[in-house]
Amino acid sequence: MQITGVKIAVIYGSAVVRGVIKAENGTLPPETRFQVQVNNNAGELPMMFRPIVVDTRGRFLIESLPVGTHELVVVPIVPGATAPPRRVQQQITVTEGENDVTIVIDLESPENPTRP
Repeated sequence: MQITGVKIAVIYGSAVVRGVIKAENGTLPPETRFQVQVNNNAGELPMMFRPIVVDTRGRFLIESLPVGTHELVVVPIVPGATAPPRRVQQQITVTEGENDVTIVIDLESPENPTRP
């Protein structure tokens, strides 16, 4: 038996993204936690990254990311919330080496991710 038409793609990434999530116009409930997901541009091969856990200070680190444009999706986790939290999306351009990113969550916005 022969298998044909299979393509394997390997994407090498050496860039690092150091990020922080900051709240504006209010304070988050102390039990709020976040995860960050990495998506690539539409039409490109999907990347397989596990969600990155954000520490209690709102900081996260993504390693081995390919250079290019990516979308970070911040997923708030609010224990006891009656509605699923809204995700916050931010497009970033990653260059070789270390990249710093700040994601701001406006708590007065009607799209506030922690509002029920």
